[in-house]
This record gives sequence, C-alpha cells and structure tokens, in this order.
Amino acid sequence: MLFRNSVNRQIQKMPVSQLHPKKSWQKTLYGNRSYFDNYTDSMFLKDLQKNKNVEFFNYLEAVLGATKLIHQFSLIAVFLLVFHNLYVRPSYITAASLLLVVFCICCSCYICFILWNGPRSCGGYLETIRDDTKTVTCVLVFGFILSPMLHTLTKSISTDTIYTITFFVFLLHIVCYDYGMPAALVSRAISLNAAIFGTICLASRLNTSLDAFVLLIVSFTLFAVYPHLICLLESHSKFYLLLIPVAIFVSASSFGLLMISPNLFFINFMVSFFCGMIYPFIFCYAQKYKNNIHGPWDEAVLVK
Repeated sequence: MLFRNSVNRQIQKMPVSQLHPKKSWQKTLYGNRSYFDNYTDSMFLKDLQKNKNVEFFNYLEAVLGATKLIHQFSLIAVFLLVFHNLYVRPSYITAASLLLVVFCICCSCYICFILWNGPRSCGGYLETIRDDTKTVTCVLVFGFILSPMLHTLTKSISTDTIYTITFFVFLLHIVCYDYGMPAALVSRAISLNAAIFGTICLASRLNTSLDAFVLLIVSFTLFAVYPHLICLLESHSKFYLLLIPVAIFVSASSFGLLMISPNLFFINFMVSFFCGMIYPFIFCYAQKYKNNIHGPWDEAVLVK
C-alpha cells in the first residue's frame, strides 16, 4: 500500500506531456480521462463573454418603470383609506354610498373593456356579458352570505396583532406582485391571496357585516379586477394611458392622507419621490458597473 501511494504521488507530479505525449486535451465530456479534473488548456477562456444579453435602460425608462411600484403603493393607500373611513368615520361616507360608487366605476370600466377588447358581433357581446354577469353575481352573493362569518373570523385577535399581520401581508403583496418583469418571487396567486387575507383581517375591526362586505368588494375590485384592465392597456402598448389611472390614484391617496395626517402625507410623498426619482437614478448610474461573465463553465445546453 505504501509503495502504491508513493508511485501515485510520483505520477501526479509528472507533467501531462510525459504521461500522454500524443493525446491532446479536448473539450469533451469523457475524452480527457488521462488529465486531471482541474486541467484547462490555454484556449479555455477564448469563449469568455462579458455582459451577454444585458439590457441597459436610460433614466426616463427607469422612471416610467418605477411608476408601477408607485401605482401599487397608491392602490394599497386608497384601500386603507376606505377602511379608515368605514372604521373611524362611518358617517362621513356610508357603506351603501361607497358600494354605489364602486358599482358605477366598475360598470363604466367594464363597458370600456367590452367595447375595446370584446367580440365583434352582437351575439358575442351578449354571450360575454351573460357569462361575466354570472361570475359577478356569484361573487356578490357568496360574499354577502359569508360576510357575517368573515366579520367575526378574527374578532378574538387583538387589534395591534391584526394591524401587524396586515402590514406584513400587504408587504408580501407588493413583493410578489407582477410588475411585468420575470423573477422568482413573482406570483399573482400569492399576491392576490395576501391582499384578500389582509382584507379579512381588517374586516373584523368594522362595526357591521355590511361594512365588511363593502370592504371585501373594494378589495376584490382593486386587487383582482383592476389589474386586468392595466394588463389590457399594457398589451395594446398604450403606456401613456397608464399614466391616467396612476395620476388618479396617486392624487386620491395623497389627498386622503393629507386629510388624515400631514405626517402620513409627508411619508407617502417621500416614499414616492425616492421610488420614482432617486432609485431610478441610482439604478441607471450603477449600470456601468455590470460585469456578468459567461463562458465554458456555464451549464451545458443541448442544441438539436
């Protein structure tokens, strides 16, 4: 055994040219058994590529992309303002009037959606409206029936715990929301379920089951139905039209926060300013430091 180990050490110290002077190293999987595993020839780095398939953005493109995040912040702020009104000032805007406003807005948006992206025949319009009416009716009926249970589902949990859970689930909603960029964390199902779970948590703090039902409808409209309209605008490359709802929700959230507390308005303004102006500038400035390398060490890809 000692003799064999000493021979192996002597063989390892010998150069490869003395072991196999005629057979050269090849870039194949099982064709280099006579070489060490960490051996590379002088041509190993000839396929090295830097910043392959890297897309660089200018400042305007980065700012326009950041508006999606600001838009989502504004949606959550508007939803929380609705909850605050139903919880603290129920006489300011009643649940019935709020439900009527949501119904009128949804009907107007749905008519625009049908005329823009719907079928081109009268029969197709009637069939689409009938199917969508069935879906909306089921959601309203089951939501109204289950609202008393949802209203008391988390009644025994303290209010501070409810607010903490709501903060984290809406943070999860923001992180997992689909902003149009492929990523491992993107999940529309998780994002929507987090928003609905936060709604159920907040619904237990309201006074009546009708208020809980209205809050659930508002949440379903903002986080489930409204994104489909945004996707429609994006699919038709009407990005300038996206600035209209962004401006509306940002203005509504800013005005509502200003009426509640100037401190909240200032925090919302600073978050929007940093996300919309400062962070895109940092992103564009840091693009010159990108140094992604690609080469023969990458995962093999079969080519037919």
